[in-house]
Amino acid sequence: MKWECDLRPAYYQVKLGGDSLSDIQGTFTVRVADVDSIIKWGVWMNGPAVGGWSNDGGDWGLGLQNNLAKKLYDNGTNGDRVAGDSIFTRQVLASPDSVAIGSKDRVGQTFKFGVRGGDNEGGRGGFGNNHNENIVDTDTIYTMSTQFGSINPAFYDAWDYDLRKPKTPTSVIDPNAPLVYELAQNYPNPFNPATKIEYSIPMQSQVELKIYNLVGQEVGTLVNEIQKAGVHNVKFDAGNLASGVYFYRLVAGNFTSVKKMVLLK
Repeated sequence: MKWECDLRPAYYQVKLGGDSLSDIQGTFTVRVADVDSIIKWGVWMNGPAVGGWSNDGGDWGLGLQNNLAKKLYDNGTNGDRVAGDSIFTRQVLASPDSVAIGSKDRVGQTFKFGVRGGDNEGGRGGFGNNHNENIVDTDTIYTMSTQFGSINPAFYDAWDYDLRKPKTPTSVIDPNAPLVYELAQNYPNPFNPATKIEYSIPMQSQVELKIYNLVGQEVGTLVNEIQKAGVHNVKFDAGNLASGVYFYRLVAGNFTSVKKMVLLK
């Protein structure tokens, strides 16, 4: 049995999406600052497909990282087809479980991947999800090609799982674009009657920027469109509003942030 894991979704979700891959059972959370280490660190596989969830020293983290029977390789060995292509491979000897039983030639397996051995594949809202795949055991060798994060494609929205490539081509990425989503404090604050709101988006995103009063009523929409990566700023003129506390809310991709501002007339 040959298991292949395309690790590029993890890289591009951190690089383009500005997200962290939280380790829910250890300390190997992958952050934006770690993006260039993701491929170097590599990936491990856990679950029944590689002999069970239990490892000597723990299921995840160092226990899994030190279990070489569950490590995948991208160096042309262990069945890896192309060294250095970010597709990692692990060969496992499996016994046929359904030979000569009519049409029952598929054996279900459950598994999950972790960068650096951490339990960090699920992404936000996907913790506890696992891959469930069928092995076709009619032949002596079967290859299962899986893409990292496909258990939670709603989180890994920087990657196109159908086309197997990043949604934003790397050739058009601005090297000076911000690395993370960020909403800055408006300036000036307090203000009368206008102020500037600045925000950063690391990749092309649907952006919505709205203003709310103290009781949560929407009083204005400043942005509602798809915008390119970069630092953007918008002028907010509150000439028709009464003095008081207001809130501005940015929604871009999976990022949401709210900040307070004060209008003094």
